Amino acid sequence: MHDHRPAPGAASRYLRSNVLGLVAVFIALGGTAYATHPGGEDTISSVDLQNQAVTTPKLARGAATAGRIAAEAVNSAKLADGAVSTPKLADGAVTADKLHPDAIPEQTIPDGAVSTPKLAGDAVTSPKIADGTVTTADIATAGVGSLEIADQSIRSWDIGPDGVGSSELKPNSVGSSEIVDGVVGTTELADFAVSGGKLAGNSVTSAKIVDGTIRAEDILGSAVTNTKIASSAVTNSKIASNAVTNSKIASNAVTNSKIATAGVRADELAGISTQSAILSVHPGDTNIGMATCPSGTQLISGGVRGVDTSSLLDSYRSAVNSWAVRARSVGGQADFVTVEAYCLSA
Repeated sequence: MHDHRPAPGAASRYLRSNVLGLVAVFIALGGTAYATHPGGEDTISSVDLQNQAVTTPKLARGAATAGRIAAEAVNSAKLADGAVSTPKLADGAVTADKLHPDAIPEQTIPDGAVSTPKLAGDAVTSPKIADGTVTTADIATAGVGSLEIADQSIRSWDIGPDGVGSSELKPNSVGSSEIVDGVVGTTELADFAVSGGKLAGNSVTSAKIVDGTIRAEDILGSAVTNTKIASSAVTNSKIASNAVTNSKIASNAVTNSKIATAGVRADELAGISTQSAILSVHPGDTNIGMATCPSGTQLISGGVRGVDTSSLLDSYRSAVNSWAVRARSVGGQADFVTVEAYCLSA
């Protein structure tokens, strides 16, 4: 029988002869383990896991910390519904490119969370706003411009008391159809706001005008025609001095009742001419004489000269444009009486 045991001292001599080679093998094997298991040989690295191997039941609660998740490893398909709550998000984690379209429903936003810096330009479109959502407190001062308002969107109940001032209205923006009947009172009108071009035809009725309001400078030249004047509206105190010229008076408009006592002075009359006629009255007789104004003039009065009052029986207008005198002779000789008609030039 052969004895296969090494000779005494053989192992020691082998180790001393091959120490460098053994160290090299040890280092090589140890380096490979570290390269494939950075956390140590007892950890699981990516190369150890098959695709889709890590399911929800395989993860211990709290196992997925920030240092354990590779960059961009978590996409939409990897997240369970409702998995991302507020404590799970790092501050500033949600940027524009991380949000899926229509990702943010109402129930995911805490009250007051969306401030001005959080909104991108033109982010809030009409479909994104719930009906009745925007209150006064939600709108910044001067926050709503013309471009932000849809046509026909502002209704009466949307406007707060005194909400629309002059500076908020665009020139020519308020037409007749935009004004409720009876809404515009004195306090709503700015001084000198109502010019001729702003008034609709026949819009200014008597009830709309405060007594004593209309001054000369408010009336356009030739604006007051006969049909615009109410009956008996023009009294003496309403007429400016020298306002009534011949061209302003309609034919036969000035009757006796329209003239105040002693209202007509000589210098206010046009040219006056006198037409005379001689009346001859024989002794003891009675006779009538008449003077007539020529065509183009108007009889305004008449009279008589050269007769005693005891001989004058009557003096009167005998026709539209004629004046007559009736007299008698009371002496022993004929009387000659001058009949006069005073004629006003047309």
